[in-house]
Amino acid sequence: MNPRHDPERDAAAFLGGALHRRAAERFEAHLVDCEECWSEVATARRGRSLAESLRELAPHELREDVRAAVAAAPAPGRSYRLVATLASAAVIVTAVSIAVVTLLGGTGQPAEIATALHEFRARVMPMDTPSGQAPDLSALGVRFVQGGSGDLGSMTVDAFAYRDGAGHRIVAYIGSQPSPRPKDAAWAAADGSWRARYGEIEMICTRRFILLADSGSPMNELARQLELSVESS
Repeated sequence: MNPRHDPERDAAAFLGGALHRRAAERFEAHLVDCEECWSEVATARRGRSLAESLRELAPHELREDVRAAVAAAPAPGRSYRLVATLASAAVIVTAVSIAVVTLLGGTGQPAEIATALHEFRARVMPMDTPSGQAPDLSALGVRFVQGGSGDLGSMTVDAFAYRDGAGHRIVAYIGSQPSPRPKDAAWAAADGSWRARYGEIEMICTRRFILLADSGSPMNELARQLELSVESS
């Protein structure tokens, strides 16, 4: 084993923002081929996502109970064992995750859309192996980063993450059924899609996919290329 290759340490540095831009891009490319590092990052992101959801959405009393439980947990043996720490937080938060989901549903968004937005903001990807290949968006200068499979509400989806040349994040969810209408979305009759913007996140929903991207990405071109790729698969 390469002594410089330490999945726990490298994942901690990547998620903690300790890597400069080029190093972070190299690590993202490395994730495509390294199951160990991908597992470390995915587990940590899931734990952080659950913890952040609880912190932001749960009642004050519940937040205090979780803080107390985390504070009482024994310190990890290694200072950079971020994955173990976050995994422990995830176990604690699981006991109250139903409350978080209920509160998310209270936003007025369909559960599928609320979950997609939450995962995009938290930089979380589903952890199972995708059932299909990642759509090829390279013609637009978009680089595939990672894929996963899981559930968005009642939808089972494959999820594929990309970055464009400007560093914008792009995630495409491809499901077995049409996505619901996002809250406050506008109907685009020309291509039969729902389009919405939530802060710095743009979204396009069709009968085939849910596409989310950082503002500034070429959304129209991405949606057309994604439609062609999904149609031909």
